[in-house]
Parts: sequence; structure tokens; C-alpha cells
Amino acid sequence: MLELASDIGKGQSLEEASNLMVTMRNLRADVLDEFMAHCKRVKVVLLVSNLGVEARFSWAKNLHQHVDHLGAGRRWSNKIRNGRLTLKPH
Repeated sequence: MLELASDIGKGQSLEEASNLMVTMRNLRADVLDEFMAHCKRVKVVLLVSNLGVEARFSWAKNLHQHVDHLGAGRRWSNKIRNGRLTLKPH
């Protein structure tokens, strides 16, 4: 899932990622938390957190701590094939 988030805008669309994320309802929150704790890419942390929150998954409720760790209030923006992708912290 982290690699999928990393590839958005480089061949993977946000819509495709969102559609795949819907199938990830039963992730092990403790394992995901460990991976997110080591992730240093704002884009990846924001995407995984935002997509999980949008899908209302229970494992997403504590991911904001990783966003805050990388920089509270920090956003990520980049030009992609179909325009611009801007991710804002929640």
C-alpha cells in the first residue's frame, strides 16, 4: 500500500489507488503503524492517512500522528498527468 501511494502521479492514478484502498479494510493497525513510523515521505504518509480516513477505516484513526511527526500543517503538492495533486493534512 505504501508503494502504491508512492507511485501516484507516476503511472498510478489517485482513483485507482482509492479503488484498491477500499479492499484494505482489515489491515493490521500495529504493523501499518510501524511502517508509517519509518516512512519519511510526506506524500505517502498523507495519502495513506487521507485515503484511510475517507474510507472510514478503523486503522486510519491514529495515522495523523505520523503526519504530525513529519511536520504538522505541512501539505504536499505536485503536478501529475491530469493536473495537480495537492494533499492537505487533516
